[in-house]
Amino acid sequence: MMNSADKLLEIYERLKRLKQNGVKMKDIASTIEWSPSVLSGLYATVLPAFAELYAGGMNFDEALDEAIYKVNNISRKKLLGDIDTIYDFLTETRQVHRVSERKYLF
Repeated sequence: MMNSADKLLEIYERLKRLKQNGVKMKDIASTIEWSPSVLSGLYATVLPAFAELYAGGMNFDEALDEAIYKVNNISRKKLLGDIDTIYDFLTETRQVHRVSERKYLF
């Protein structure tokens, strides 16, 4: 079973791949029931900062707190409460494929 740090890092990598393939954050956000601005903040600010701090040797709690401190619309409680849902969605190939295909519908 993956720990929370590994899940956050995997979420970041999968979001990067989706963005590179043209998938919009609003499409992913609607599926996981997050606001697009919150998911964008997570992707653009929190996850890169967390990855850098954690890779630099900071422990999970300190790295996450420091990364979340940089944005005002994401709480630690919300992120950790939804981490399994986000991770499960992004690692479920069929779900992600459906969201990827939606970009062509707009």
